[in-house]
Amino acid sequence: MEWLEDYVYDNSLKNGDIKIIHLQGKLGMEAQVDRTAGLMAGVAKNDWTIVAQKSGSFRKDEGQNAMAAILDSVGKDDFTVVWGENDDMIYGAIDAMWERGLDPRDYIIVSFDGNGSAVQMVADGIIDAIAECYPKFGPDVGALILRASSGEKIPSPQYIDEGVIDLWTVY
Repeated sequence: MEWLEDYVYDNSLKNGDIKIIHLQGKLGMEAQVDRTAGLMAGVAKNDWTIVAQKSGSFRKDEGQNAMAAILDSVGKDDFTVVWGENDDMIYGAIDAMWERGLDPRDYIIVSFDGNGSAVQMVADGIIDAIAECYPKFGPDVGALILRASSGEKIPSPQYIDEGVIDLWTVY
């Protein structure tokens, strides 16, 4: 959300011009709930508009179907941002945009995760930003559990270092 706020400011966009298509993950899952809450807080804070919201269940095919249905009901000038709660849904959304003659590079596209293909799409100028979500921290958590079980006092809370992948971090 901070990335989008900075982007809007840096590019002299008006908050009233930010109209968001929101592709949600599988409804009720923790990642969907948290990512939706973050978006809604930013929308309220900045007086942005959600023009459509539909679940793509964190899947490419369902993301594509959701985006196609949305595009059938909104015009190409009725949105400025596509906010997808994971890379797979964004891949589908981009496919739906191409199929309808829309160039994804004409819109601000934000995703979550940071899969290799999505990072390449940032380098190619198709995706603007990815909120990194690194799921392979299991060994680190296991090491903390072992340290704690041996009696070591582990500071709480513990955080995973994640960031935002955008054109400036890719190059």
